[in-house]
Amino acid sequence: MNADYWRGFRDGQEHERKKAAQVLAFYIETLREVPGIGEKTYQKIVQHINTVSITKNNN
Repeated sequence: MNADYWRGFRDGQEHERKKAAQVLAFYIETLREVPGIGEKTYQKIVQHINTVSITKNNN
């Protein structure tokens, strides 16, 4: 496989990561509209998302 293939592959992966981050941010923002989820709970959720390690096995 040549360098152009891998460059395109890498660029495609980066594009999909950005799209996924945008979708996740949208869903997190919509939590503000859910009855029963107040500002404190919302902030706890955001803080957790910002501090949890995705590379550590959390089983």
